[in-house]
Amino acid sequence: MTFLRYAIVCIASGYYLFLQVLVKIIIPLFSMERHSLPSIADGLPQKRLDNTLCRSIYTVRYVLSCITQGVICPGGEGENIMVLDEAVRLVKELYGDRLHDITVERLIMGIFFTGVKLSTGLCGISYTPTAEIHKKSGCLEIGSSSGRELPFKGALVSELLAIPDDDMLLRTVRIVILNALSALFLTRESYCIVEDCDALDMIDPASMNKICMVGAIRPFVDRFKTLDHVKLQIVEQKIESLRSDEMRYFVPATEAATALSLCDTAVITGAAVANGTMDTLLGYTGKARHVIVAGPTAGFIPDALFRRNVSVVSTVLVVRPDMTLDFLAEGMGAYQLFRNRCIRKINIVNGVREIHYGGTASTGG
Repeated sequence: MTFLRYAIVCIASGYYLFLQVLVKIIIPLFSMERHSLPSIADGLPQKRLDNTLCRSIYTVRYVLSCITQGVICPGGEGENIMVLDEAVRLVKELYGDRLHDITVERLIMGIFFTGVKLSTGLCGISYTPTAEIHKKSGCLEIGSSSGRELPFKGALVSELLAIPDDDMLLRTVRIVILNALSALFLTRESYCIVEDCDALDMIDPASMNKICMVGAIRPFVDRFKTLDHVKLQIVEQKIESLRSDEMRYFVPATEAATALSLCDTAVITGAAVANGTMDTLLGYTGKARHVIVAGPTAGFIPDALFRRNVSVVSTVLVVRPDMTLDFLAEGMGAYQLFRNRCIRKINIVNGVREIHYGGTASTGG
């Protein structure tokens, strides 16, 4: 087993070195003509070669990190790495020693969203699972099974990311830190990114017939209701999130597996990362043609999601950190953040999956 591990490390290292030479030396030297993705939206051509090379480099670096640390890699027999843990591991690898100098400058746990600003100035936000946190800890205190004492201000992000997230509070803190750290890498040089439009604008409506939503994401629900030819199902724990005319779409959470396994288009709220159900839900989408993960909570580097059949990650980047945290501290939500231009919508497209542009770009929340 040790020999096999070293053999894999050598092969992966050689491939990684080849990719680095290709990207940094050969392509610039010969001014290689780069192949482009079909235009996803007017005026936004994307480069397949750039994104494929970057993701390959990140993947190899991640695999090397897993092997050298004795962790089972995704896709292997006995796979045991969750989406959140995989993303954290990759961010650590990308930052390297720089991560040990970054601290939490400010952390806000609002009613709707949690936000963090790091000492680097980067900011990230995530859904706050308020009900789950209170259900476990009650209203007397916010406890943590890790034994770590609050406050988080001034704490090293490397230490917080290393704490097992076996409760909702710590998982939420890890997610906002991960999202803030990821913002540095969510660029067009690394990923296929389309800004300021809805994820559904990049999918041909004719290719969607059976749609399953996990979470009643309002812009998506309103859009799907206008499509007469589709069968829509909405898995939702908070039934009050649905309007009276939408109750015919309701599916109880206990039937999520069946609904997702039969759909050709799946839309999953990023909040599933916060409540720990994302991996399970994605496991049911193997037959889906389109898989969209949507929401600010999914604002981390998307490699782990892409490797699990996700077509598009529709999320946000924080562009006004201090104002964003001020709004969250006052109990405001996504609508106020968009209206005051605190956050910017981005769609990160999996270049490996086939995406059809089929609509007019919009700036809906």
